[in-house]
Amino acid sequence: LTEDAHLQTNVKNDVELIASDMMRPNGIKFIDDDHLIVSECCQGSHLENCKSGTSRWRIFEQQDQESTSSSSWAHSKIIENTVSADAADGGCADGFALYEYVNREERRKHVLIGACFGGMCIVDLESGEVVSRMWTTREQGGCKISNVAVGKEYAFLTGSCGILTLPLTGSGRQSEDTEASLHTEL
Repeated sequence: LTEDAHLQTNVKNDVELIASDMMRPNGIKFIDDDHLIVSECCQGSHLENCKSGTSRWRIFEQQDQESTSSSSWAHSKIIENTVSADAADGGCADGFALYEYVNREERRKHVLIGACFGGMCIVDLESGEVVSRMWTTREQGGCKISNVAVGKEYAFLTGSCGILTLPLTGSGRQSEDTEASLHTEL
């Protein structure tokens, strides 16, 4: 970088600590303008509140400017799912994407599709529950998912085995009949 390029990319010095109690914050995305979600990567057994087998996402809500809080963001919800660490060969809550669809009752739903312990999880953001898990690390050396992107009606996954793709509709195309076929548990 040249000195000019550095000057052009310099940002304001208004750095604010939103949370210091997360063991291993990882993936981060906005749900909407007022809500931020951060995944927490729990691996191993050395951290008492963040052990292998736990997949955790924390949602933060932006506070009003008149708030007396020291931060402009407040923790509002924890979504956590724990399975036995013996159930799979690792992985953790890491990268994720947010996906919106209309379910069979014609209600708009928002789900998180993300890396989690054992593979990939689908999290219903309304109920705060993991509603589906695609196991990819049941065997030693299985594929540990690290990041997820959604586009062209597919979830694209990166991990220790390469790049994977998964259709988000029954036939790989969006239609009224197939839209909810992968979301029957939601």
